[in-house]
Amino acid sequence: MMYSESLVKLGKVRSEIREIFEYGNKRKAEIGAENVFDFSIGNPSVPAPKIVDDTIKDLVDNFDSVALHGYTSAQGDAHVRQSISDYINGRFGTKLTANHIYMTCGAASSLTIVLNAIMLPGEECIAFTPYFPEYGVFIERTGAKLVAVQSENKTFQIDMEKFEAAINEKLKQLLLIHLTILQVLFTQRKQLKKCVTF
Repeated sequence: MMYSESLVKLGKVRSEIREIFEYGNKRKAEIGAENVFDFSIGNPSVPAPKIVDDTIKDLVDNFDSVALHGYTSAQGDAHVRQSISDYINGRFGTKLTANHIYMTCGAASSLTIVLNAIMLPGEECIAFTPYFPEYGVFIERTGAKLVAVQSENKTFQIDMEKFEAAINEKLKQLLLIHLTILQVLFTQRKQLKKCVTF
């Protein structure tokens, strides 16, 4: 076969998150978008603050178009990275510099970079369900293995017994970054603290 069998297999299986998104679209058509709160794939559910819209308009109208639409340095614009490190330092009392910040265009590129940097063949990475199927691809391309830990069905809480059972000497990474909106809303702080103490 001239295609990657693992990616063909992945492409034939629908993600639960995408299914929920499609169901949300169906319900919006049936009962009106104003009556559906869709937290499935991370699309905004409220308008951006006015300052965001105004800043975008100002950049398009008043900034050099070539610079605005051109590439930045690989790690991101130095001024933006410095602004972010200044904000973090002011809020949390840290001593970060712009060199501690690496900008990406989204979660997929961030995870790909980080996982390729830290994961080694044979190691394991835990992700709590539901998660985007692409995360498995990012992890498996490093030679590591994704270990899916089923969240509690009705509450989306982390099932601590299942989590503890999945921990072994091969575990290198725990992906909490990809928690769905529902998990973020309902996961109790004490559970997250328990996760990071293992």
